[in-house]
Amino acid sequence: MIKVAPSVLSADYLNLKEQLSALEEGKADWLHFDVMDGHFVPNLTFGPKILNDMCKATSLFKDVHIMVDNPVTVAPWFENADLITFHYESNDPVPEVIKTIKQAGKKVGISVKPKTDVTLLTPYLREMDLVLVMSVEPGFGGQAFMSDMLDKVKWLKEYRETNNLNYLIEIDGGINAETSPLAIEAGCDVLVAGSYVFKGDIKEKIRTLKLASIRVVYEADKCRTAAYDQGKLIGECDYLVEGNMWNFCHTEVNEEYKGMGIAAKLVELLLNKCEEEGHEVKATCSYVKRYIEAGK
Repeated sequence: MIKVAPSVLSADYLNLKEQLSALEEGKADWLHFDVMDGHFVPNLTFGPKILNDMCKATSLFKDVHIMVDNPVTVAPWFENADLITFHYESNDPVPEVIKTIKQAGKKVGISVKPKTDVTLLTPYLREMDLVLVMSVEPGFGGQAFMSDMLDKVKWLKEYRETNNLNYLIEIDGGINAETSPLAIEAGCDVLVAGSYVFKGDIKEKIRTLKLASIRVVYEADKCRTAAYDQGKLIGECDYLVEGNMWNFCHTEVNEEYKGMGIAAKLVELLLNKCEEEGHEVKATCSYVKRYIEAGK
């Protein structure tokens, strides 16, 4: 399943505890924490104390992105990070930064700004747990998505497959309901979203992003509708043909995908197909019975 990493850069700090709870209830996967030093990028954000305080309110995986001139100095400050991503364009030598982060016992990621050629990362990709593609200029939230950055994602995915590597591909900047499917199709594994998640219903926004990787289709030859997550079957609604009647007999969704509304999408599509073809409906599946009754 795609991972969603809400960026607290866009959070409401007067209601942060409640928003962190909403992230967990909405099944966010990571917490993205942007560190800016006012030099590497023209903005100043958080220090380690803020992250430490957030750790008291959430158990989410801490995805710390340090946009700083000197990551060798700054990285060890973030003791509560699970993963630290630094920039290729920083002042410190890349091998030294990698060594520093690994010695601190953290997973390591590397990022490039939009104007940097992603192939420059080639010598370091075997050591990476994650590669972050910036789809906006780093420094501020709320910017528009740069679609040409998806070429970097495609290259990273192809390089990973060709060389049998395991790094995750993360994208940050302008991610929302419209751009997330494009990022996933290009090869992203982790979606960072700030403004989109925090301005509105947090739980619903997270659900929408997770659903972006899921495709629900009708398969007449198998007498079912099926849900796939990037090619993996994760749910189905089956029927039996009884004369002119379709008997909806079984609906199931994999455990980790429950609560996302996938079962309802499976049933809805199958009901529509049944109506289009002029069949009567029978439901021996208890979930479909409840769905139809609720609709009435």
